Amino acid sequence: MNLDAIVAERQGIERLAGSTREQVFGEVAAALARSGATDPEFSDAVAASYLQREKRGTTAFGFGVALPHVFHPSLRRIHMLVARHPSGVDFGALDGDRTRILICLAGPESLRDEYLKLLAFLAGAIRNQTWRKLILTAQDTNAIYDALAEAAAEG
Repeated sequence: MNLDAIVAERQGIERLAGSTREQVFGEVAAALARSGATDPEFSDAVAASYLQREKRGTTAFGFGVALPHVFHPSLRRIHMLVARHPSGVDFGALDGDRTRILICLAGPESLRDEYLKLLAFLAGAIRNQTWRKLILTAQDTNAIYDALAEAAAEG
């Protein structure tokens, strides 16, 4: 899998400021809008979509990593945004750890198959102890992307 061919561009937030899931999803949606992934008028709706998905069940894997993911009609491509939080946010992970790394997916329903393949790959990479360690010890969001791209290239 070629990660860079699937996602529109590398997007990251080095230091999330919010202390709640609502605030964090607001920051993520605003960053997607700033990047041109969606129009700013849809920012609140995208944030609400992330929160609605989270209310159906946590996307936190534990170990400080979560994989929030949504479909939204305002998007034309698949977008992945990696974000870091210095102290973590409570995402209700089963292990009780606060989420410090978010790998957020957003895309249109029209790309469902490609989106779900990417989601499955990312979930597998997070579950893999070696890749998870590289994600957790990465110095910045670009290094997280590099680790994920390497994992994807290895198949």
